[in-house]
Amino acid sequence: MVRRRTLKEKTFQRRVARQRIDLLFHLAEKEAKKHRFDRADRYVQLARRIGMKYLIPLPREYKYLVCKKCHRFLLPGVTGRVRVSRGKIVISCMYCDHHRRIPLREKPSAILK
Repeated sequence: MVRRRTLKEKTFQRRVARQRIDLLFHLAEKEAKKHRFDRADRYVQLARRIGMKYLIPLPREYKYLVCKKCHRFLLPGVTGRVRVSRGKIVISCMYCDHHRRIPLREKPSAILK
């Protein structure tokens, strides 16, 4: 007989998974600053797997630190290049030369003033 998880258990598991993702990204940043990029990439890989298992999308601030093509950790200035050009933020991966363009938008409150 298969035991079904209750809603309370699922929310608890997702909260723990979110904490683990946060911890893994902090560890990845610390290891990348020590130039241990293999460890940083492994931590990102584990964080992505946890997110996929518990159906938790990566938060926006972490999403920008991962290359969409090769899934490696991007430390701005070391393994990734960040530029602002023509109203976009361009994040370039130094490993695979993949570029990610994020449009900059003005806040609605700034437009109304």
